[in-house]
Amino acid sequence: MARALILYFSQGGHTKGLAERLSEKLRENGITSDMMAVPWERPADLSDYRLIFIGTPLYYGREPLIWKDYISKLPDMSGKPGFLFSTYGAEGTKRPDRFMAENLKQYFWGKGLKLLSNHGITCEDTWPPLKKLGYGQGRPDRDDLDGFDKYIGNVLNEWKTGRIDRAMYDVSIRLEGSKVINFLLGIWLRIVPKPAIDVDKCIKCQACIKSCPAGNIEAGSTMRIGPRCIKCMECERICTHGAVRTNWALIDKMMHLYAGKKK
Repeated sequence: MARALILYFSQGGHTKGLAERLSEKLRENGITSDMMAVPWERPADLSDYRLIFIGTPLYYGREPLIWKDYISKLPDMSGKPGFLFSTYGAEGTKRPDRFMAENLKQYFWGKGLKLLSNHGITCEDTWPPLKKLGYGQGRPDRDDLDGFDKYIGNVLNEWKTGRIDRAMYDVSIRLEGSKVINFLLGIWLRIVPKPAIDVDKCIKCQACIKSCPAGNIEAGSTMRIGPRCIKCMECERICTHGAVRTNWALIDKMMHLYAGKKK
C-alpha cells in the first residue's frame, strides 16, 4: 500500500487541522500517511514514502524562516513528488503565497524534491494586529474546505493515473521577481517588533522554550529570547502569565490606516 508523508508547521492550529483533514482523505483512498510536526519531528528514512505533502502558514508575505534550516537536515528526496498547502490570514490578497511557494521550491529542490503544485487557503488571521481588525473571521469556511478537498482529489487522481509528475497548478514566478520581493519583505520583517520577556512576570515555567519552533529561547538567571527569532509570536501566545509581550503600537497604527483606506 502506498504511503504518504505530511510535514507541517502550525502555530494557531489551522495548518494542523488541514493536515489532519488531508490524512483522512488519503485514508479514504487507501493511502496510509504519517504526520510530522516541524521542526520537532523529522523523518529518518524516506524510502517508503510515495507522496510528500508540505503544510505551512504564511507570515509577512513569506514562508516561516524555520523551514530553510529544517529542510537542510532532511534525508535525500530525489524522485519524490511534493505538494504544498499553505494558510494565511491576508483575506482579499491575491495569492499571497506565491512567493513563499517559490522559496520553498528552491529549498526542497536542494534535497531532490520537486514541488509540483500549491493550494493556498484563507484562515482567521493569528497575527495580533490583523486579528484585532477581524481579518479572516469564520475562515476557512465550507467553500475553502471544499476547495482544499478538490485540490487533494486532483492530486490523487493524477497519482492513480500515473501522471503525478505533471504540474497541475503552475505557481512558479520569475525568480528575479522573487529575489526583489524577498528583499523588500526582509526589510518589512526587520520592522516587525520582536517579543520581549518581562522578568518580573516570568515564573520560568519554560513553556515558551518547549514551544519555540526556532529553539531561540534560553534559560539562565533570566529567560532570554535569542537572535534567531522568526517572529511567529508563539511564545506570546503560549505564555499564560502574560510575561511575553510585543510592542505593537506602530504596527497597529499602520494596520488601522491600511484598513481605513480599504473602506
